[in-house]
Formats: sequence, C-alpha cells, structure tokens
Amino acid sequence: MDKNEIILRISKLRQKNNLSARALSLKIGKHETYINRMEQNGFEPSFSTLKDILEVCNCTFEEFFADDFEHYRENKKLLQIFERLNPAQREALLNFLNKL
Repeated sequence: MDKNEIILRISKLRQKNNLSARALSLKIGKHETYINRMEQNGFEPSFSTLKDILEVCNCTFEEFFADDFEHYRENKKLLQIFERLNPAQREALLNFLNKL
C-alpha cells in the first residue's frame, strides 16, 4: 500500500467518524492543521501517529490495512456467522450463494 492510499484511508476513516481534520489533529495531540496538511500535501504520518489516529477512530491495524477496508466490519461479521454454522449449513449456504 502506497502513501496515497494510506492518506485516503485516513481521510475516509476520519469522515466515517464524523471528525473534521482539525478535530482529529487535536485529538491526536498535533497542531490543529496537521491532518489537513497531511491530506493536502500528501505526507505520510509516522507509525506512532497512525496508531493514535486509529485509536481515536476505533479502528485496528488489521481493519485499516485490510484489502476491503470499507467493508471490513461487515465481512468480519459474515465470517463469524459462517463459522458458527455446522458443515451441512455451510454447504447449503454456499450452494445457495453460488446460484445468485
């Protein structure tokens, strides 16, 4: 994942959490223009700053770096439900889904 994708995901995560760039900057202990400058100028945050951003936005590293970032939580819920099914139920569900 390149720096532009990281910045884009931070922006989407910020918006998903209804945080302005200024509010997120202040919540992570940075200057009020930090996030805005990062989004506009395309510089990558440090690991510790990214960690702080994810904590504020209630996001794990696993979720942030997942291939399907925007649907990660829904996909994880579906997988958890699928894992609770017995083998016959799994097979029936897969057969049904394959017909769609």
